[in-house]
Amino acid sequence: MPRITIGADPEFFIRDMDTGLPVPICGLLGGTKSQPLVVGHFGLQEDNVMCEYNIPVCTDTMRYAQHVLGGRQAVMDRLHSLYPNRYMEDLTPSRLFSHAMLESDQAKMFGCSPDFDAYSLGQANRRIDPAELDEARGGWRFSGGHVHVGFRDLMQFDIPPYVAAQFADVFIGLYAVQFDKQGKRRQFYGTAGRYRPTPYGIEYRTLSNVWTYRNDYAEMVGHFAIQLGAFLCGKEPRIKKLWAEIPWMDVKRAIQTEDVALARTAISYCQSLGLEI
Repeated sequence: MPRITIGADPEFFIRDMDTGLPVPICGLLGGTKSQPLVVGHFGLQEDNVMCEYNIPVCTDTMRYAQHVLGGRQAVMDRLHSLYPNRYMEDLTPSRLFSHAMLESDQAKMFGCSPDFDAYSLGQANRRIDPAELDEARGGWRFSGGHVHVGFRDLMQFDIPPYVAAQFADVFIGLYAVQFDKQGKRRQFYGTAGRYRPTPYGIEYRTLSNVWTYRNDYAEMVGHFAIQLGAFLCGKEPRIKKLWAEIPWMDVKRAIQTEDVALARTAISYCQSLGLEI
């Protein structure tokens, strides 16, 4: 198998151990997107009200899972050292914060880099208006578990990034439907085929952080990410043929409705076409 690289930049919330209420990470952890706080192998940072961490690039699934779980532990170790017995993990992908908790500039700041929709031939997704996330009780915030797949330096042909992202739905997104129940995140940031192109491949952005909770989920995602990269390094005519034959609207609907039965049917059909997933 060619050397495929995989990475991740998961996000998660924290809660107050005494009250059980969610707490914005603003000013508590340190680190930013441009200047992450380096702790061991990990880059820690604050992103809006969420904790975020970057893991080292991996080439095998066991190391990948270790880094995914270890990065979150590195965040919590730092918080526990700064604020003993104060905060705990809150691993839900969708969390409602009170309006009072969202008054800081950081809590109102959303990522400025667009991501893209594989099902509109790579058109930019519309920017979410923060007002859409507000309701009478507060404002919604969401935690993602973005998957990075590196393969581009191995490619001998030019495959559009949106095609790679659609196949990410097949290799990763369909399998994740069985456990990736995103709640309100799904309609805003968990849509099928959501990605960013990168110099090394793609960042697949559809998944929430649910897969980062458990070692077996993380190994599964890592395994299918490597399989995706290997497939995209295969023969261009085969990739084009399969892209033309896969029922993409079924794939999209299975992911966006979290329909496990439809996802299994789509997987079986893709396998009948000769896709090894």
